[in-house]
Amino acid sequence: MVDLATANVPGARFVRADVREWTSPPESWDAVCAYFSFLQMPRADTEAVLGAIASWLVPGGYLSFVTVPMDVENVPVEFLGHRVELISFSAEAIEATIVRAGLRVVSTHSELFEPHEPDAAPEEHLLITARRSAA
Repeated sequence: MVDLATANVPGARFVRADVREWTSPPESWDAVCAYFSFLQMPRADTEAVLGAIASWLVPGGYLSFVTVPMDVENVPVEFLGHRVELISFSAEAIEATIVRAGLRVVSTHSELFEPHEPDAAPEEHLLITARRSAA
């Protein structure tokens, strides 16, 4: 995905890293995208990382966040042929967590994803766009 993004936006900088271990200077990013990357992260780590992301954003910077909103913790699921433990928040809880991190939720959009696999059930996908205060 980083290669695709770089090819499509050659003037931008993209990074692939474990966000729990990676650091960045304050106010060094215009935007951070997190698509389904928090679904296996312990809840305490999620709260800490969202706080760090808020500090990395420039004033007025954006967070684009996508998740599967459910109030679950350590639920075993099959994903791409592997058993993983799913951790997620309800839509209301993840929005509140983003706000506690210091960001303002600008918009939310929910969509039903229907996989093409015969045994896979449809699932809700939630997109949250949040912004750091401009001042």
